[in-house]
Amino acid sequence: MYLHGGAWVAGSVVTHDPFCRLLAHAASVGVLLVDYRLAPEHRYPAAVDDARAAVDWAARHAQAWGAAPDRLGIAGDSAGANLAAVVTNQLAAAGDAARIRAQMLLYPVTDHPSGAHPSYDETGYGFGAEFMRWAWRQYAPEASPDDPDVSPLRRSPVPRLPPTFVATAEYDILRGEGVAYTEQLAAAGVAVTHHHSDDMHHNFCVNPATVGRFPQCQQTLAILAAWIRRTVAKAPA
Repeated sequence: MYLHGGAWVAGSVVTHDPFCRLLAHAASVGVLLVDYRLAPEHRYPAAVDDARAAVDWAARHAQAWGAAPDRLGIAGDSAGANLAAVVTNQLAAAGDAARIRAQMLLYPVTDHPSGAHPSYDETGYGFGAEFMRWAWRQYAPEASPDDPDVSPLRRSPVPRLPPTFVATAEYDILRGEGVAYTEQLAAAGVAVTHHHSDDMHHNFCVNPATVGRFPQCQQTLAILAAWIRRTVAKAPA
């Protein structure tokens, strides 16, 4: 199940269809690309509620469209990765971690801007701190920065999570919180894989303008596909 990015205010199944088709083909899996309500018309927790409902629907209907309900993975990029992490945390904290076999988080939003990660102070990446702070105001203006359902990095203790893949990019203001989340999960004993692209920018492997065109995109797609095959597509032990 894939949740698209777009800072909670943009993006759709149309914008992310090319990447999800490439991922489905490369990993030999079915990808359910999910739409959800966007801010500011629908603020937090609308998107979280929609993502959670989509997981429930996928688990109930998997067999109807030829999928195995015990091999459900969840993924997303940017704000979509935030929603994927939040839902996975909710299920794990409720003792229902088995619902999701693995989570794949591509340059995820894991913390409120008040977290003051140094990468937020970097500029020139085409995706800046001012825009991200604006997006947060549209999405969750009344939520506490410490609410773990908006800031997964602030959840304590970390629940028993499934194998997790986190991708980060050097020229991305979200780099710091992605790395911090990776370290937090690893310290909690989660089987976490971190792939860092030291010469790329936010959204590089998903953006329709670049996906499948540059060597870094193709390399990252191959790494993602191999990880999915190892953790999701294989038969349960």
